[in-house]
Amino acid sequence: MSVLPVVFRTPPLRASTGAVLAGAACAALLAAQPAQASGTDQGPLAHVPADIRGSCSSVASSILPPSASGAVSCKTTNGTSIVYMQYRDSSSMEQGYQSDLRAYSFDHDTCGASTPLNGKQPYSVNGQEAGTAACFRDKDGVSNDIEWTNTSLSILSLIKSSSSYDQLIQSWQSAGPVP
Repeated sequence: MSVLPVVFRTPPLRASTGAVLAGAACAALLAAQPAQASGTDQGPLAHVPADIRGSCSSVASSILPPSASGAVSCKTTNGTSIVYMQYRDSSSMEQGYQSDLRAYSFDHDTCGASTPLNGKQPYSVNGQEAGTAACFRDKDGVSNDIEWTNTSLSILSLIKSSSSYDQLIQSWQSAGPVP
């Protein structure tokens, strides 16, 4: 099994991972005009890195898949969009991930900066396998995307950016979700 060449660092009190959601469900979440998320929200907001948590908005439960218990849409400090979707369990999360990626085909088994933007592979955080990431150019032809799972948290995430692939990977490295 190859490991994503991106190494996630864990600063004190904060674990970092990368994540990306693609597909119709995730695109709908990014397009939604949700209400401001609050500290009382349960689920995914608690796992968003502290430095971007204030930018997050709750996603209406009416547009979530039945197996998802909540979602937030956030912006990084450089304006990159990220959606975090909490599932009831890792099996449901994996089904959502596979469903999102059905529209894409992948030619590579890595997502490194030296690899074309078209790969899917496991990734590790602090030496422990954390989930699977897929990197690709969205069907809209405008954004570079990374969609990833975090198996232990049952969170599926999507990061979208019109910036370069290298910049997308840098944003992804600190995108979480965090324990």
